[in-house]
Amino acid sequence: MSDLPAHLASLRPHFDAQVCAHLGAYADSWRNTPALDEVFTILSSALAGGKRMRAILGAIGYAYASEFGAYKLALTSPQAAALGAALEFYQASALVHDDVIDHALTRRGQVATHVAFSKLHGDNGWRGNDSDFGGAAAILAGDALLAWGGDLVTQASEVTGNYGAVNAFNHMCAEVALGQYLDVRNENLPLNGSDGEQMVSQSLAVIKHKSARYSVACPLIIGALLAGASPDSPAVKALETYGENVGAAFQLRDDELGVFGSSKVTGKPVGGDIREGKRTVLVGLTWQLAGANGRALLSDVVGNTNASEMQIAAVADLMKDCGAYEKHEQLINDYLKRGLACLSHDALGASIIADLQVLAQVLTIRQA
Repeated sequence: MSDLPAHLASLRPHFDAQVCAHLGAYADSWRNTPALDEVFTILSSALAGGKRMRAILGAIGYAYASEFGAYKLALTSPQAAALGAALEFYQASALVHDDVIDHALTRRGQVATHVAFSKLHGDNGWRGNDSDFGGAAAILAGDALLAWGGDLVTQASEVTGNYGAVNAFNHMCAEVALGQYLDVRNENLPLNGSDGEQMVSQSLAVIKHKSARYSVACPLIIGALLAGASPDSPAVKALETYGENVGAAFQLRDDELGVFGSSKVTGKPVGGDIREGKRTVLVGLTWQLAGANGRALLSDVVGNTNASEMQIAAVADLMKDCGAYEKHEQLINDYLKRGLACLSHDALGASIIADLQVLAQVLTIRQA
């Protein structure tokens, strides 16, 4: 991900400190239960790292009505800080649960949370199965992170008196859960006999509800509502349209980088989504445009956890040769243009528009 402007990049350590402080406060509230120390130790790793983009977007949303010096002050206000921590707690919760669902072993260069709990079980020689304990413990720990995120949004809303932010946060949590279900459902549908156009449509629905809204649109909207914006205001409508479109472009780019990017840059193994059977738009377009031999290759490789690097490379070549990659690039550009087109000075101030224009490029830039 490209570099942020200095005033936004400086928010990252600010939000890092907020996340640590709030987790420490929750840990202190449970200090009379020593057995939970291990949970907070593992959760501190789950909350570490990351680019804090959702926190930054939440702060930008909160500052939507401010300009110039007041805008930058709003970005670092206590309410924006609390919202940022809430969004990062929620993000960590979603990733913990996602890793359990996908059986992922690592996250951000560290062992996944469920793997850490499995190791805890094994190292202590407890009864039962390491993996069963790890999965159960991670689900419960993720639930705690989710609850704490809601708690922080509520605290911030009590200060501002704008409880629409709480409702929007809760709606986001439910929407992402249902979007995750759609994702899991798609992975379990048979590939042979599938309709390529329908596969693309189903994949776009997952992008909208699982990732596009919660990655970009919801943080902006929740921030603006926390600051007192009306849900029907031109500002919120503009932020929603921008967020949904740039969020979709961001997820499409992320899916593309999962095949054509560098694991050193993305932090994910190249071809991981293909081995997991993810029905991305890129896979759907390839199925739609490939001939019989290409579809046979996809049938052999997509969802094959033992697929070799050579097979993954063959799928990548197919995506380019059949025109799916080019069409996918056009989709990214179309979503990006629609997102930028809604940034009207009639609805938003110059300061937030300038930041959102830069962020659109940061979130969707190619990284080889």
